[in-house]
Amino acid sequence: MSNGRSENHNSNIVSDVAAAGGCGLKNLANGATCGLPARHSGPCDFMAPGAVPGALHDKGIELQAEPPTT
Repeated sequence: MSNGRSENHNSNIVSDVAAAGGCGLKNLANGATCGLPARHSGPCDFMAPGAVPGALHDKGIELQAEPPTT
């Protein structure tokens, strides 16, 4: 799943957020994830991981649901 963004393979990037067009930078110290669009200007807006889908939805970015695990 490569969309030309090499940071999708970086351990501090949340891949589903990045693949959907969000920044996805993860603060490794506390697990917070940036909820802004990819390549945003200015600093990241870190929030609890559960809040990221709603924040991205408000900006017109939808995360794909993860397939169920078996």
